[in-house]
Amino acid sequence: MNAVTLASLADRIRALPSPGPRGGPRLICIDGPMGSGKTTLAGALAREVGGAIVHMDDLYGGWDGIDRAWPRLVSSVLTPLRAGHAAAVRTFDWSAGGFTGPVTRIESGRPVIAEGCGSAPRLADGVAQLIVWVDAALPVRLARVARRDGPAQSENLRAWAVSEAVHYAREGTRDRADVIVRTDVPPA
Repeated sequence: MNAVTLASLADRIRALPSPGPRGGPRLICIDGPMGSGKTTLAGALAREVGGAIVHMDDLYGGWDGIDRAWPRLVSSVLTPLRAGHAAAVRTFDWSAGGFTGPVTRIESGRPVIAEGCGSAPRLADGVAQLIVWVDAALPVRLARVARRDGPAQSENLRAWAVSEAVHYAREGTRDRADVIVRTDVPPA
């Protein structure tokens, strides 16, 4: 990570004001291109602050679903939590091609860390209390994706790269981020 350390991000999240029992959870969005390190950062932050992670991969509904995930996050997670109830999210099963995966439960009162491409569209402004953009050099990201997903997904990943580029250009996500984290910069 660059000059933004895990400890400083965790401190910043702990310092966020609580929106109150009916205001919903403290929402932290960790966005950035595929292979940038969003999931790794989200996991580390969740352990530090006791947060619950929502993986946008569980909400896309397929390879063309980057723009459908935010409305699902609002209806399945944020709306019940704002009402003081636990959220129950039926996850997308990529093998079966439907929302038949396991149910993820999120108890109210915990920070929610939404991580994944498209977690911080313009619709998140005023809802998210912290937007973190995670990035790394393209060769680093491509190597990570190749290790993670293997060659069988290369065609889907090429299409996804186009979708996320269009999404980020339209949403201006990087420019709207509160914090930018580079995951390819060696520690000082």
